[in-house]
Amino acid sequence: SSSSSSSSSSSSTSFAVASTAELEMAVLHGGGELGVGDRARAVSASSDGTVKVWDVKSSECLATFRLGAHSVDVAVHTMIPLPHRASAQIAEAARVSWSPQQHGALLLAVNRSNTAYVTTLGGQIVRTLTTADHDSVFIDAAKASSSSSEAFSSSASSSSSSSSSSSSSSAASAKHAAVCDFVAAALSPQGRWAYCAAEDGRVFCFDLTHEEGAKLEHSFYAANDPNAPNASGKQRLAKHQILGLAHHPHRGLLASYADDGHLRLWTP
Repeated sequence: SSSSSSSSSSSSTSFAVASTAELEMAVLHGGGELGVGDRARAVSASSDGTVKVWDVKSSECLATFRLGAHSVDVAVHTMIPLPHRASAQIAEAARVSWSPQQHGALLLAVNRSNTAYVTTLGGQIVRTLTTADHDSVFIDAAKASSSSSEAFSSSASSSSSSSSSSSSSSAASAKHAAVCDFVAAALSPQGRWAYCAAEDGRVFCFDLTHEEGAKLEHSFYAANDPNAPNASGKQRLAKHQILGLAHHPHRGLLASYADDGHLRLWTP
């Protein structure tokens, strides 16, 4: 009986996704949104910046692509399939030929940069989500603040050169702090809203179905809020990084968890 049970055990399919050194993550979706027709697909993302699409049954690599022109060695950390309804709305707004029977689902792909992408399983970029315009507001505000402080310090101090150098360095550091890479992402159940967490603690909310492109609706601090006092009533100085985001499957709740040990719920 033991021999018969071992012979009747279910077989499995394996394939070489990437070397151990370069593999960042691999997500397997049997059928469902990633399926093309009746054939299941697997998607793997690596720290070398490549994304690979696999046929689960045959173990064949169907496509290999990168996210954008400057994504070499930029680790891809999130790949989320969009629901077919959202995929259809996005493809129609972007004027891209798409059907679930021929192309499968669209993907929300996020790497370690300040730009995320909605792509097809073939690697065609349909939508681009970026914080560039939003960050410029923070940068301009920082520059204006540093300029006013520079004028004040120059009138109050006899050393104008030192105040100028300090203000320029503070503006440079403010600009560096403003342009932050994405470290985590989540998708609303219907696929309309994408939430991308940056390394400075901000979460950016994008509308993927907007007619003019992925629209940045708003952002908020899920960690490192500069306006939130700590227990002693002083401004927070510690910097914590968001480790992940998760959206409730049925309610308008977003969860964030960070390396400070806290799990927080938000109504985005």
